[in-house]
Amino acid sequence: PGTTARPGSSSTTAGSPARPIVGAVLDSGGSAVLITPAGASLSTDAGRSWRALRLPAEPAAGHSIAIAGAGIAAVTAGPHGLSYQRSRDGGLTWTGRPVPGTEPAEQASVALSADGTHAAVLASLPGATGNAPAQLFVAASGEPLVPRPAPVSGTVTWQGNRLLLAGGPLSSQLYASDDGGANWRQLPVGGRLAPRFNVDPGTPSIGAPLRAPDGSVVLPVTTHSAAGSSVLLYAGSGSRFSIARRVALHGVLGPGAVAAVGATGANSYLVAEPAAAGDAQLVSLHLVGPGTDRTIQPAGLLGTVDSLTFQDSTHGLAQVTRRGCGNSKQACSEKVEVVRTSDGGLSWQPAGG
Repeated sequence: PGTTARPGSSSTTAGSPARPIVGAVLDSGGSAVLITPAGASLSTDAGRSWRALRLPAEPAAGHSIAIAGAGIAAVTAGPHGLSYQRSRDGGLTWTGRPVPGTEPAEQASVALSADGTHAAVLASLPGATGNAPAQLFVAASGEPLVPRPAPVSGTVTWQGNRLLLAGGPLSSQLYASDDGGANWRQLPVGGRLAPRFNVDPGTPSIGAPLRAPDGSVVLPVTTHSAAGSSVLLYAGSGSRFSIARRVALHGVLGPGAVAAVGATGANSYLVAEPAAAGDAQLVSLHLVGPGTDRTIQPAGLLGTVDSLTFQDSTHGLAQVTRRGCGNSKQACSEKVEVVRTSDGGLSWQPAGG
C-alpha cells in the first residue's frame, strides 16, 4: 500500500470481508492516518487535506497505528508475525523490527506518548477481550521493544510517562504503571475496583482514556442499567479520578459497550448516542462544557460512532459503522466510513470529500 487518490469508506458483505479502515488521531495537532482498500493517507489538519502515506506493510488488525506530531508508530502483519514500524518524519522513512513473543497474535493496540519518546504495543488474538492472554511490549526512544506483563487485554494509553491500560471483562478495569509496564496496580473508578472474574453485567465500562491539553486524563465511563445508560466523564492527573460531567443517554448500551467521546477543548466534550433503530441509523450528539449542555442532531452522521477526535472546538473526525440487512442474514452488509466536521459536529461530510 502507499497511494490513494481520495480517502473514503470500505464495505463488508457476508462472506466477502474487506480491508478495515483505521482512523487514528492521537495528538492535539489533528494528525490522522486513514487506511482504505486503495491505500493509506495522512492528514495533519483534522481531515481537511490528505497526502499519500507509504506504509512498510499491511497494518495489523485493531488500533495498530498511533501518531504524535511527526512521529508515527505502526504494527504491521506479515507471514512471520507482527512487526513494529516507526517513522519520525511523517512516514517518509521507516525503521522496523519483529515484535518478539512466542504466543500467536494477529491484532494490536499501539500507543505513543505525547512527545513521541515512549511507545507501547499490546498484541493479542483477534477479538480477545477480558482476561484473554495479551502480550505487552514497551520501548523508549530508539530502544528495542521490551516484554512486560499485561494484567488484561484492552487499550493502552500514555499519560506523560505513566502507562494506562483499560480493559478486562466487560471493559470494567483500569490499570496504571509508573515504571514502563514492569509493575501494575488497578485503579478504582467511582470508588470501586471491578473484580477480575464474574463481573456483573451492570458494571460500568471504561472507554479508552482521553488525553487533555493540560496533560491530565479523562476517563469516559458508560453505565448500564434497565433504566438507561449514562456516560460519566472522570477527570484526574494522578491516581485519583473524580466525576467532571454526567451525560444521560436516550438509548441503552449493553454490558461492556462504551459510548464514543471526543474532547473538543478544555473541559468540553462531544458524546455520541447509540444509533437509532431503522434504516436511517440517525445519531444524536451531546455537547457538554463550561456553560454548555445541549443535544444536537447532526447532518450527515449516520450509523454507530466508533470514535470521535478533534483538533480544536470546530474541526474533528469520526469513524462510523453502518450496518444493514436485506431479506436474509446472508445479505447483511457493513460500511465503515471516516467523516469530518468543521462546525463543531453540527454537520459531517466524508473525509477528503
